[in-house]
Amino acid sequence: MHTDPHSTSSNKEGYEKRDAQVKPILIFCLILCVTAVVVQVGLYVYYKLLAAHETKQDAPSIYVRDDRWHAPDVTLEVHPSREYEQMREEEEILLNNYQWRDPEHERVSIPVSKAMEIMLKKGFPVRSENAAPPQQERTAS
Repeated sequence: MHTDPHSTSSNKEGYEKRDAQVKPILIFCLILCVTAVVVQVGLYVYYKLLAAHETKQDAPSIYVRDDRWHAPDVTLEVHPSREYEQMREEEEILLNNYQWRDPEHERVSIPVSKAMEIMLKKGFPVRSENAAPPQQERTAS
């Protein structure tokens, strides 16, 4: 015979007759707390050992020295944001001013905005409708 677990018959009780055992729960909590304290103390000691080891070494230098690589006076960026701004200013000067690129061959650079104006007036190259599409080179597989 099949019994319905949700039935409300009077001969079935809907609760446990015995209480939870407190002693195993307290032992588990005690072991958990002791383990947490031991781990925290271990991490503290490990951190102190690492800090002592770091102070024994020389202070870090801004110069990167490596005997395997012979680059003259390689340095780390001391103020990266300031150096980035300086680089951006130099690029702006290159992009927005007239300059000689190669005086021997009479080559100059012009501002980007001026180059865009010239190209809009002159027009971009357009392929005619009757022209064949460019052939792609095929490689043997």
